[in-house]
Amino acid sequence: MPPLAMVLGASSAAGTHLLREPPPGWVLEAAGRTDPRTWGLPLRRFHPLDLTDEPAVRGFLSRTSAEAWINLAVPCLAPTGPGPRKTPPVPLPEEGPARVLRAELPGWLAEEAERQDRYLIQLSTDEVFDGEAGPYGEEDRPSPPSERLSAGGEALGIGEARVYASRGRRAIVRVCRPYGARHPSRPDWVSAWSEALGHGAPLAIPPPEQITPTWVPDLTRSLGAILERQARRIYHVASPEVVSLEGFLGQLCREAGIVWRREGVADLGRGRRGGLKVREIHKLDVRPIGFREGLRRFVGDRGPQPLSGGTPSLASSRS
Repeated sequence: MPPLAMVLGASSAAGTHLLREPPPGWVLEAAGRTDPRTWGLPLRRFHPLDLTDEPAVRGFLSRTSAEAWINLAVPCLAPTGPGPRKTPPVPLPEEGPARVLRAELPGWLAEEAERQDRYLIQLSTDEVFDGEAGPYGEEDRPSPPSERLSAGGEALGIGEARVYASRGRRAIVRVCRPYGARHPSRPDWVSAWSEALGHGAPLAIPPPEQITPTWVPDLTRSLGAILERQARRIYHVASPEVVSLEGFLGQLCREAGIVWRREGVADLGRGRRGGLKVREIHKLDVRPIGFREGLRRFVGDRGPQPLSGGTPSLASSRS
Protein backbone atom coordinates (compact mmCIF):
# COMPACT_ATOMS: atom_id res chain seq x y z
CA MET A 1 0.00 0.00 0.00
CA PRO A 2 1.53 3.38 -0.99
CA PRO A 3 2.14 5.81 1.87
CA LEU A 4 -0.50 8.49 2.45
CA ALA A 5 0.20 12.23 2.70
CA MET A 6 -2.42 14.69 3.94
CA VAL A 7 -2.43 18.09 2.19
CA LEU A 8 -3.82 21.05 4.13
CA GLY A 9 -4.67 24.02 1.94
CA ALA A 10 -4.94 21.93 -1.23
CA SER A 11 -7.13 24.59 -2.88
CA SER A 12 -4.17 27.00 -2.91
CA ALA A 13 -2.07 27.58 -6.04
CA ALA A 14 0.66 25.25 -4.80
CA GLY A 15 -1.90 22.73 -3.57
CA THR A 16 -3.78 22.43 -6.86
CA HIS A 17 -0.52 21.95 -8.75
CA LEU A 18 0.60 19.28 -6.26
CA LEU A 19 -2.64 17.37 -6.87
CA ARG A 20 -1.98 17.46 -10.62
CA GLU A 21 1.57 16.17 -10.14
CA PRO A 22 1.61 14.15 -6.90
CA PRO A 23 4.90 12.86 -5.47
CA PRO A 24 5.83 9.51 -7.03
CA GLY A 25 4.84 6.59 -4.85
CA TRP A 26 2.52 8.62 -2.57
CA VAL A 27 -1.25 8.81 -2.30
CA LEU A 28 -2.74 12.21 -1.47
CA GLU A 29 -5.79 13.18 0.55
CA ALA A 30 -6.75 16.74 1.43
CA ALA A 31 -8.43 18.64 4.24
CA GLY A 32 -9.70 22.21 4.29
CA ARG A 33 -12.57 24.44 3.27
CA THR A 34 -12.72 23.87 -0.50
CA ASP A 35 -12.90 20.47 -2.16
CA PRO A 36 -10.44 20.51 -5.12
CA ARG A 37 -12.45 17.74 -6.77
CA THR A 38 -15.05 20.37 -7.74
CA TRP A 39 -12.42 21.60 -10.24
CA GLY A 40 -11.87 18.10 -11.61
CA LEU A 41 -8.57 17.61 -9.79
CA PRO A 42 -7.59 14.05 -8.85
CA LEU A 43 -7.86 13.25 -5.17
CA ARG A 44 -8.62 10.02 -3.35
CA ARG A 45 -10.54 11.65 -0.52
CA PHE A 46 -11.40 15.13 0.79
CA HIS A 47 -12.07 15.96 4.45
CA PRO A 48 -14.04 19.17 5.17
CA LEU A 49 -12.17 20.96 7.95
CA ASP A 50 -12.03 24.49 9.35
CA LEU A 51 -8.29 25.04 9.60
CA THR A 52 -8.80 27.97 11.97
CA ASP A 53 -10.63 25.80 14.54
CA GLU A 54 -7.97 24.40 16.88
CA PRO A 55 -10.06 21.61 18.50
CA ALA A 56 -11.33 20.50 15.09
CA VAL A 57 -7.81 20.47 13.61
CA ARG A 58 -6.29 18.56 16.50
CA GLY A 59 -9.17 16.10 16.55
CA PHE A 60 -8.84 15.45 12.83
CA LEU A 61 -5.08 14.94 13.04
CA SER A 62 -5.54 12.42 15.83
CA ARG A 63 -7.76 10.34 13.52
CA THR A 64 -5.94 10.49 10.19
CA SER A 65 -3.69 7.61 9.18
CA ALA A 66 -1.54 9.81 6.95
CA GLU A 67 2.20 9.32 7.44
CA ALA A 68 3.04 12.88 6.43
CA TRP A 69 1.26 16.24 6.55
CA ILE A 70 1.91 19.03 4.04
CA ASN A 71 0.63 22.45 5.11
CA LEU A 72 0.17 24.76 2.13
CA ALA A 73 -2.44 26.96 3.84
CA VAL A 74 -0.48 30.22 3.68
CA PRO A 75 -3.10 32.84 2.71
CA CYS A 76 -2.43 35.84 0.49
CA LEU A 77 -2.93 39.16 2.28
CA ALA A 78 -4.37 40.98 -0.74
CA PRO A 79 -5.12 40.52 -4.44
CA THR A 80 -2.12 40.21 -6.71
CA GLY A 81 -1.39 41.83 -10.02
CA PRO A 82 -0.66 45.23 -11.55
CA GLY A 83 -0.57 48.46 -9.58
CA PRO A 84 1.21 49.84 -6.51
CA ARG A 85 1.02 48.32 -3.07
CA LYS A 86 0.49 50.44 0.00
CA THR A 87 3.20 51.67 2.34
CA PRO A 88 3.38 50.91 5.19
CA PRO A 89 2.08 47.35 4.66
CA VAL A 90 -1.61 46.84 5.29
CA PRO A 91 -1.97 45.71 8.92
CA LEU A 92 -3.08 42.17 9.63
CA PRO A 93 -5.66 41.97 12.45
CA GLU A 94 -4.44 40.69 15.80
CA GLU A 95 -6.97 37.91 15.35
CA GLY A 96 -8.75 36.64 12.27
CA PRO A 97 -8.61 33.75 9.82
CA ALA A 98 -5.50 34.92 7.94
CA ARG A 99 -3.49 35.45 11.10
CA VAL A 100 -4.62 32.13 12.58
CA LEU A 101 -3.57 30.27 9.43
CA ARG A 102 -0.17 31.96 9.39
CA ALA A 103 0.73 32.15 13.08
CA GLU A 104 -1.33 29.52 14.93
CA LEU A 105 -2.07 26.59 12.59
CA PRO A 106 1.63 25.72 12.02
CA GLY A 107 2.12 25.45 15.78
CA TRP A 108 -0.85 23.10 16.20
CA LEU A 109 0.45 20.93 13.38
CA ALA A 110 3.99 20.84 14.78
CA GLU A 111 2.78 19.83 18.24
CA GLU A 112 0.54 17.08 16.87
CA ALA A 113 3.21 15.84 14.45
CA GLU A 114 5.70 15.54 17.31
CA ARG A 115 3.15 13.81 19.53
CA GLN A 116 2.12 11.31 16.84
CA ASP A 117 5.54 10.95 15.16
CA ARG A 118 4.35 12.19 11.76
CA TYR A 119 6.44 14.11 9.27
CA LEU A 120 5.36 17.73 8.73
CA ILE A 121 6.21 20.00 5.79
CA GLN A 122 5.35 23.65 6.44
CA LEU A 123 5.26 26.17 3.58
CA SER A 124 6.69 29.62 4.28
CA THR A 125 7.91 32.57 2.21
CA ASP A 126 10.62 35.23 2.16
CA GLU A 127 7.97 37.54 3.61
CA VAL A 128 9.26 36.48 7.06
CA PHE A 129 12.29 38.74 6.41
CA ASP A 130 12.32 42.53 6.61
CA GLY A 131 14.04 43.01 3.26
CA GLU A 132 17.13 44.72 4.63
CA ALA A 133 19.76 42.19 3.49
CA GLY A 134 18.39 39.68 0.99
CA PRO A 135 18.70 37.28 -0.60
CA TYR A 136 18.45 35.23 2.60
CA GLY A 137 19.93 31.80 3.33
CA GLU A 138 18.33 28.73 4.85
CA GLU A 139 20.17 29.43 8.08
CA ASP A 140 18.56 32.87 8.52
CA ARG A 141 15.79 33.14 11.09
CA PRO A 142 12.69 35.32 10.63
CA SER A 143 13.22 39.01 11.31
CA PRO A 144 12.00 40.55 14.58
CA PRO A 145 9.03 42.94 14.45
CA SER A 146 9.83 46.31 12.90
CA GLU A 147 8.31 48.94 10.62
CA ARG A 148 10.01 47.17 7.70
CA LEU A 149 8.29 43.85 8.40
CA SER A 150 4.66 43.47 7.34
CA ALA A 151 2.18 42.25 9.92
CA GLY A 152 1.53 39.25 7.67
CA GLY A 153 5.24 38.48 7.52
CA GLU A 154 5.48 38.77 11.29
CA ALA A 155 2.58 36.31 11.70
CA LEU A 156 4.12 33.89 9.23
CA GLY A 157 7.43 34.15 11.08
CA ILE A 158 5.70 33.25 14.35
CA GLY A 159 4.23 30.13 12.76
CA GLU A 160 7.55 29.20 11.18
CA ALA A 161 9.36 29.62 14.51
CA ARG A 162 6.89 27.29 16.22
CA VAL A 163 7.54 24.61 13.63
CA TYR A 164 11.29 25.14 13.82
CA ALA A 165 11.26 24.78 17.63
CA SER A 166 9.52 21.42 17.42
CA ARG A 167 11.51 18.35 18.40
CA GLY A 168 9.53 16.28 15.92
CA ARG A 169 10.25 15.44 12.31
CA ARG A 170 9.59 18.55 10.28
CA ALA A 171 10.76 20.61 7.33
CA ILE A 172 10.14 24.25 6.44
CA VAL A 173 10.03 25.16 2.75
CA ARG A 174 10.38 28.84 1.89
CA VAL A 175 9.42 30.25 -1.50
CA CYS A 176 9.47 33.73 -3.06
CA ARG A 177 6.58 35.06 -5.15
CA PRO A 178 5.51 31.72 -6.67
CA TYR A 179 3.99 31.67 -10.15
CA GLY A 180 3.00 29.22 -12.88
CA ALA A 181 0.48 27.05 -11.03
CA ARG A 182 -2.55 27.44 -13.36
CA HIS A 183 -5.06 27.71 -10.53
CA PRO A 184 -8.55 26.56 -11.63
CA SER A 185 -10.41 29.61 -10.32
CA ARG A 186 -8.04 32.54 -9.79
CA PRO A 187 -4.92 33.72 -11.65
CA ASP A 188 -1.60 34.17 -9.90
CA TRP A 189 0.15 37.53 -9.89
CA VAL A 190 2.15 36.88 -13.07
CA SER A 191 -0.99 35.77 -14.91
CA ALA A 192 -2.72 38.97 -13.78
CA TRP A 193 0.14 41.10 -15.10
CA SER A 194 0.24 39.12 -18.34
CA GLU A 195 -3.49 39.61 -18.86
CA ALA A 196 -3.38 43.34 -18.19
CA LEU A 197 -0.26 43.96 -20.28
CA GLY A 198 -1.67 41.88 -23.11
CA HIS A 199 -4.65 44.25 -23.21
CA GLY A 200 -2.34 47.27 -23.43
CA ALA A 201 -3.38 48.63 -20.04
CA PRO A 202 -1.12 51.51 -18.87
CA LEU A 203 0.50 50.32 -15.65
CA ALA A 204 2.73 52.04 -13.12
CA ILE A 205 6.31 50.95 -12.61
CA PRO A 206 6.15 48.62 -9.59
CA PRO A 207 7.83 49.33 -6.25
CA PRO A 208 11.58 48.70 -5.96
CA GLU A 209 11.88 45.12 -4.82
CA GLN A 210 14.49 42.39 -5.23
CA ILE A 211 13.05 38.90 -5.73
CA THR A 212 13.98 35.32 -6.65
CA PRO A 213 10.60 34.13 -7.99
CA THR A 214 9.62 30.50 -7.51
CA TRP A 215 8.41 28.40 -10.45
CA VAL A 216 5.61 26.35 -8.82
CA PRO A 217 6.44 23.09 -10.64
CA ASP A 218 9.86 23.29 -8.96
CA LEU A 219 8.11 23.58 -5.59
CA THR A 220 5.97 20.50 -6.13
CA ARG A 221 8.98 18.47 -7.33
CA SER A 222 10.82 19.62 -4.23
CA LEU A 223 7.97 18.53 -1.95
CA GLY A 224 8.22 15.02 -3.39
CA ALA A 225 11.98 14.89 -2.84
CA ILE A 226 11.61 16.21 0.72
CA LEU A 227 8.96 13.60 1.50
CA GLU A 228 11.36 10.87 0.43
CA ARG A 229 14.26 12.16 2.56
CA GLN A 230 12.18 13.40 5.53
CA ALA A 231 15.07 15.41 6.96
CA ARG A 232 14.68 18.06 9.69
CA ARG A 233 15.74 21.04 7.58
CA ILE A 234 14.79 24.37 6.10
CA TYR A 235 14.73 24.31 2.31
CA HIS A 236 14.55 27.21 -0.12
CA VAL A 237 12.95 26.75 -3.53
CA ALA A 238 13.49 29.81 -5.70
CA SER A 239 15.19 31.16 -8.78
CA PRO A 240 19.01 31.07 -8.52
CA GLU A 241 18.95 34.40 -10.39
CA VAL A 242 18.18 37.57 -8.44
CA VAL A 243 16.10 40.18 -10.26
CA SER A 244 14.15 43.32 -9.49
CA LEU A 245 10.38 43.15 -9.69
CA GLU A 246 10.49 45.67 -12.53
CA GLY A 247 13.14 43.61 -14.33
CA PHE A 248 11.09 40.44 -13.93
CA LEU A 249 8.02 42.04 -15.45
CA GLY A 250 10.10 43.55 -18.24
CA GLN A 251 11.36 40.06 -19.05
CA LEU A 252 7.76 38.83 -19.09
CA CYS A 253 6.99 41.45 -21.73
CA ARG A 254 9.98 40.42 -23.85
CA GLU A 255 9.08 36.74 -23.67
CA ALA A 256 5.42 37.41 -24.50
CA GLY A 257 6.13 40.00 -27.20
CA ILE A 258 3.94 42.63 -25.54
CA VAL A 259 4.52 46.30 -24.79
CA TRP A 260 4.48 47.70 -21.26
CA ARG A 261 2.86 51.13 -21.37
CA ARG A 262 4.50 52.56 -18.28
CA GLU A 263 2.56 55.28 -16.54
CA GLY A 264 4.07 56.80 -13.41
CA VAL A 265 6.22 55.34 -10.67
CA ALA A 266 5.08 53.76 -7.45
CA ASP A 267 6.56 55.92 -4.65
CA LEU A 268 7.13 53.33 -1.98
CA GLY A 269 10.24 54.34 -0.09
CA ARG A 270 13.65 52.78 -0.34
CA GLY A 271 12.54 49.40 -1.57
CA ARG A 272 12.94 45.85 -0.35
CA ARG A 273 15.91 43.54 -0.76
CA GLY A 274 14.16 40.20 -0.56
CA GLY A 275 14.73 36.85 -2.20
CA LEU A 276 16.22 33.53 -1.17
CA LYS A 277 19.52 31.71 -1.57
CA VAL A 278 19.09 28.08 -2.59
CA ARG A 279 21.43 25.34 -1.36
CA GLU A 280 19.83 22.54 0.65
CA ILE A 281 17.36 21.39 -2.02
CA HIS A 282 20.31 20.76 -4.38
CA LYS A 283 21.33 17.94 -2.04
CA LEU A 284 18.08 16.20 -3.03
CA ASP A 285 18.96 16.48 -6.73
CA VAL A 286 16.44 19.25 -7.32
CA ARG A 287 17.70 22.39 -9.06
CA PRO A 288 15.10 25.16 -9.38
CA ILE A 289 15.17 26.98 -12.70
CA GLY A 290 16.02 30.65 -13.14
CA PHE A 291 13.36 33.28 -13.69
CA ARG A 292 14.19 33.67 -17.39
CA GLU A 293 13.59 29.98 -18.07
CA GLY A 294 10.51 30.08 -15.85
CA LEU A 295 9.01 32.92 -17.87
CA ARG A 296 9.81 31.14 -21.13
CA ARG A 297 7.87 28.12 -19.87
CA PHE A 298 5.10 30.32 -18.51
CA VAL A 299 4.58 32.11 -21.82
CA GLY A 300 4.97 28.92 -23.83
CA ASP A 301 2.36 27.25 -21.66
CA ARG A 302 -0.30 29.95 -21.79
CA GLY A 303 0.89 33.33 -23.06
CA PRO A 304 -1.11 36.53 -22.40
CA GLN A 305 -4.65 35.83 -21.25
CA PRO A 306 -7.78 37.98 -21.57
CA LEU A 307 -8.77 39.81 -18.43
CA SER A 308 -11.47 38.10 -16.39
CA GLY A 309 -12.79 40.97 -14.33
CA GLY A 310 -11.18 44.11 -12.90
CA THR A 311 -7.48 44.81 -12.72
CA PRO A 312 -6.14 43.59 -9.35
CA SER A 313 -3.50 45.45 -7.40
CA LEU A 314 0.07 44.39 -6.81
CA ALA A 315 0.33 43.28 -3.19
CA SER A 316 2.85 41.81 -0.83
CA SER A 317 1.56 38.31 -1.55
CA ARG A 318 4.19 35.61 -1.79
CA SER A 319 2.01 32.59 -1.38
